[in-house]
Amino acid sequence: MVKNKKPKVKSTPRTRKIPKQAIDPDIYAQHKACWAFSSMDCGGDFGWNKATLKDLQEIRNVLCNLETMTWNEIFLEAKTQHHSCDVDFKAKKPSSIACKRLKEINMDDQDKLWSIRLSGKKRLWGILDRGVFYILWWDPNHQVYPSKLKNT
Repeated sequence: MVKNKKPKVKSTPRTRKIPKQAIDPDIYAQHKACWAFSSMDCGGDFGWNKATLKDLQEIRNVLCNLETMTWNEIFLEAKTQHHSCDVDFKAKKPSSIACKRLKEINMDDQDKLWSIRLSGKKRLWGILDRGVFYILWWDPNHQVYPSKLKNT
């Protein structure tokens, strides 16, 4: 019997992954706002099929004004109007309707949604990735992530 018998190995497995390029996520905070429309959801309760021409004109005006600002200016300096919200399916955050729709459109892997306030209750919802805001939903009644009123 051979004491020092070693099993044959086809290849040596990697012990740890090393990212090819480390990217500082805050690097995009200094970039000017940029929009993408490829993720727009045209169905469901927050679909773009429900927006009127007047709504679209208002949205265009707000987006044009925000394009002159950096993400830092939009989300840090005006955080009461525009901000991120965590996605937690167990806690039904955003709303149960929004959680269900995220699953239906295969976007349930997102851990944050970003809100841009237009006026009053009107919001745009999307995903901010590498300095690009991927517009997802039109929420005219603040139903995606309803806020709890104080003293109620």
